[in-house]
Amino acid sequence: VLLYNINITAQNFLTQERDSIIVNTEVTKVALNHDGSWLATVEERDDHVSSPEVRLKFWKFDQPKQNFILNTCIELPHDAGVNCLQFQPNSSLAGEKVSAVTTGKDRKFKVWSLVEATSSSMKKVKHWVCIGVENYRDLPVTDAGFSVDGSLLGVGFDATLTIWGTNEINLKCSLTHREYTAPLKRVEFGKNESCHLVVVGSDEHIGVWNLLTLSMTWSVPVKLAVLTHDPCSNFMAVFSTDNSLFVFNPQASTPVYTRKRVLDGDAAVLGACFVPIVRERKVKGFCEWQKKSQLFFIDDNQELLALEDERESGILMESLGAGNNWPSTAFSQLIAEERSTNVKDERKSYLHEYLGGDKGAVDE
Repeated sequence: VLLYNINITAQNFLTQERDSIIVNTEVTKVALNHDGSWLATVEERDDHVSSPEVRLKFWKFDQPKQNFILNTCIELPHDAGVNCLQFQPNSSLAGEKVSAVTTGKDRKFKVWSLVEATSSSMKKVKHWVCIGVENYRDLPVTDAGFSVDGSLLGVGFDATLTIWGTNEINLKCSLTHREYTAPLKRVEFGKNESCHLVVVGSDEHIGVWNLLTLSMTWSVPVKLAVLTHDPCSNFMAVFSTDNSLFVFNPQASTPVYTRKRVLDGDAAVLGACFVPIVRERKVKGFCEWQKKSQLFFIDDNQELLALEDERESGILMESLGAGNNWPSTAFSQLIAEERSTNVKDERKSYLHEYLGGDKGAVDE
């Protein structure tokens, strides 16, 4: 079910012209904090004629309105664009502190924090400010990720993994392997008993660094496309550039699940995430990594797919088309979603789409 439809850019979409290319502002990054109370977005526009436009926006969830309201808009958080956007996980160490990190094409990473200030009307208001800016040997910065307790921040600078303390934004250590020179595309800390491990990935390998010994525990040659972690367990999933799927525990190099060619044809996986399920699956036959969460991924055809057991493939999630979206503009609220003469037929069609077929699922 579609929950929210937010106009991020607050700009009209401009159609293309015959003699010129129209460049629209695009939302390039989206992140939610641990409880969904804050949303962060990055929007960019660069027509290579005027100055590049980059905006970092923080949105606060409004409980009475049941939607996100813009709290802070930051112009040019990084020169030329943003590579990564992440919220700091919630922890007892951080208390009520809310922080986020961005990495930019200006070879810097910045830490943002929610602070309270007094407005001109003497009212206390909360807004976001930058509390730290760092770089490392002027190397290009790629991805970043927080440890599970939020006390450490891992940032990839070219092929080097750097570890920083989040309290004072100070460098703890830098880790590089001489056999791997490709820039790091992903940095992900382990969870639970794997919290001392950091998984990194590039176009040539997946590797795991041990922060206790400051050494690489294991590495395998994989051309990384997408890496995601399960928030309810130690498992992570990797999609390679040839659409192979590997589910693994950072403590071991042998995957617990492997599937070749998840997608057919020339389709490519763009993103993936584990979604926690309401009740842990205790039915016989489910793999350990499927008991607490379900893996979803989206391809470049904008199709959302789920990896599920054959016994569940007959149950189909609602397919959300343009007709299911909530009104996003004042004008669209004046237009009826359907005519009275079509109500009966449309309901039959909707019921049929909901119950029939196995589209949108990949059987194991």
